[in-house]
Amino acid sequence: MEVLVPVAMVVTAMACHAFVTGFHRLASLAEAMGLFVLLGLAFAVWQFFATASPFPFQDAQVKALDLALGFDWLSADLAFRRYPLLMRVLEIAYGLMLIEALLVLVGLTLLGHDRMVSKVFAVLILSYLATLLGHFLVPLIPPPAQIVDLQVNGLPDTGAVTFVDLIAGLRDGSRRSFDSARIPGLISLPSFHAVMAVLCTWAARPLRLLFPVLVPVNLCMLVSTIPCGGHYLLDVIAGVLLVVGVIAGVELAFRRAGCPRTA
Repeated sequence: MEVLVPVAMVVTAMACHAFVTGFHRLASLAEAMGLFVLLGLAFAVWQFFATASPFPFQDAQVKALDLALGFDWLSADLAFRRYPLLMRVLEIAYGLMLIEALLVLVGLTLLGHDRMVSKVFAVLILSYLATLLGHFLVPLIPPPAQIVDLQVNGLPDTGAVTFVDLIAGLRDGSRRSFDSARIPGLISLPSFHAVMAVLCTWAARPLRLLFPVLVPVNLCMLVSTIPCGGHYLLDVIAGVLLVVGVIAGVELAFRRAGCPRTA
């Protein structure tokens, strides 16, 4: 989070300079990057409040729903890990979320797809707010943290604690801070990785060179949310349904406002 603040300041300064000097396309790009960074800052702040949520964990209920759908997380995870090469591909795809989002925003902005950029941010913000609300109201502990004694290193006062102990400390007030970059964090229902996989694929449609690449990458990202992100199947389904609904709503709103459908 400490890194994101100066980045946001630099991007804002770039946007102002580019606009004043007449480089409007560069100003639009800096504006888009600045908004994206600000969303990242908001998530970093919200993670603390969501982790300390007073609402009870819903893992038992979500796990039961997964089982009702015929899905067992531990069995699925063990099945994935029988194939190391597949796991490596999924790990790479899971880590590409921010990079591909930035690539899509840069491509759309530089190629003049301003309407699509507006749609992307509308969908992103609405989906983001819904995900944050789910993060707070339906707190979930990653299944790996429930199965193993997951250690959280680098905490200033105790050196190393278990993930579950850290959450308990935040909830009872005995711990007031943590480094969000060094802990796995809670998972959310809906899954934000699932949201971004669908969103980036939809947003990249005008980018003829990038779109064919992102389709398989984001299919892998959707699959990777289970073994790499420690998500329940219900998290992933909820994320896909959420973003599809938001995209449909944003498209409808733009059409009623007289905006072109694709650009």
